[in-house]
Amino acid sequence: LALLHRSGCFDEFLRLAPPTLLQGKECSFPALANVDELLLVHDIEYIKKLQGLQGCGDFGEEAFFTSQTYDIVSRVAKMAINAAKKSCEERAITYVLTGCPGHHAEPSRARGFCILNYLAIAVASRLDLSQ
Repeated sequence: LALLHRSGCFDEFLRLAPPTLLQGKECSFPALANVDELLLVHDIEYIKKLQGLQGCGDFGEEAFFTSQTYDIVSRVAKMAINAAKKSCEERAITYVLTGCPGHHAEPSRARGFCILNYLAIAVASRLDLSQ
């Protein structure tokens, strides 16, 4: 079980979560996905634009951002990658607690509250794309 740390929410979630919810579960603070992992689905120009966001505003069709957006969405992408890896390698059921799978995000634009397509990134990370 991977949880996203956002403005101290990770520690707060662990403090407030019912003990039975987390019993026997692995909780972790994810690292940032590396750019190569994001490039499995998204264009380099889009990733660079995302990395350079400052302030807050509209980043696409109903896709809003703050200066912390890249950090947050990159960590969610890494959580999805880690969950896919664990599921495939250990035949384990995994969950990523996040807002959405990012299914509206396109390779070069954000849409419908989705900045990155986490589900597509996770699946692509498990495929051998060299064939």
